[in-house]
Amino acid sequence: MFEIRVVVDEVDYHKLADFLLPIIADSLEAKGGVLSILAKNRNSLSVFVKQTLDSMSQEKKNEFLLQLFSEKKGLALTKINEKAAKENLGVKLLDINVKQI
Repeated sequence: MFEIRVVVDEVDYHKLADFLLPIIADSLEAKGGVLSILAKNRNSLSVFVKQTLDSMSQEKKNEFLLQLFSEKKGLALTKINEKAAKENLGVKLLDINVKQI
């Protein structure tokens, strides 16, 4: 077993949103309710999320990312491990911790 530490300096929140939105939208659709209607229209969801991100300060965006990651850590690990298996990388992540430094 290895522990690898990665330090991230810059985050392109729009590109990250493009990557995460399909995963989050699938989760919202599965839950049903009002948010599932928004999740079904991926383009509108993308526009809404990006406009919201643009209105936030950098500090708030960072806080939001940390909170989102903390809440969806299990899902993130699952998706990363699925991608690693699909690409035949021979790696399985057991845990991810995120903190602001």
